[in-house]
Amino acid sequence: MEKDIDNLERPSERVMQTSLQTAYFLGFSDIPFAKEVSILCGADNCHYTHPQNIPVFEARYKAIDALVKRNGMIQVVEFAAGRTVRGINNPQWNYIHSDLDPSTLKQMRTLVKSRFKEKPNIHFINFDVISGEGLEEILKNLREERTAVVHAGFTTYFPNETRAKIAERVKFFLNRFGGVYITPDIPTEEYHREVQTIIPDEDERIRLRSKQVGRDLRSFYFKTYKEAFEFYSSLGFNIQRYHFGDLVGNLASVNRLFSNSEQGKNVETVVKNKEIWAMTL
Repeated sequence: MEKDIDNLERPSERVMQTSLQTAYFLGFSDIPFAKEVSILCGADNCHYTHPQNIPVFEARYKAIDALVKRNGMIQVVEFAAGRTVRGINNPQWNYIHSDLDPSTLKQMRTLVKSRFKEKPNIHFINFDVISGEGLEEILKNLREERTAVVHAGFTTYFPNETRAKIAERVKFFLNRFGGVYITPDIPTEEYHREVQTIIPDEDERIRLRSKQVGRDLRSFYFKTYKEAFEFYSSLGFNIQRYHFGDLVGNLASVNRLFSNSEQGKNVETVVKNKEIWAMTL
């Protein structure tokens, strides 16, 4: 396994650039502006051979939004926000679009300013979740009100030791402002086995993905959701577990990608069984 193990707490360039592929995947959804942003940032040049995985990106985006709104939040801090359109689509939120990659932030800031005019609700901030660099800038742009801390696809690149440090950063925000921590980043062998029912070569896909980003992603999986629950509970969180299907209805990407209705039904069933958690202190 090729590694950037020298510092597992800092994503490599290859890890950070996975946000480009995420933008491409969201382009198959009906999320407003997702396709346009995908094209504008050059993500439409991505190629992918496992379309069965694409609907999970639409579902997790929609599920996070649904849980933020269900919890009554209008202030959101997103870690590793990449090329998300979440701030564009929720102008009622005070939204922190944070990322470690300054080039991604510059691209998104320029794109929003040129295409969508000024969006005063969005604050683009270079933030290192582990070291805390950029935290003061985030705090300058937050109001004294309850806050949702969210991320999608971020902690799947880290071992538990680093996840625990990320959780401490989350707890700083929740202790300071109150609110909720929302994430679908609960990778488990349990769910992996479900995915194998729709992608028989899922093991090979993960192996190649691991080689691409320089990390053994399977080694970071929890064995079961129960194990993950015990891990986050031990860090002091009270956890509400949801499935994507509890929060998300139609998945446009399923309809667009699978003309075979039986295959589409199977994909949708597996995707909607993926868990997303809302955690409080």
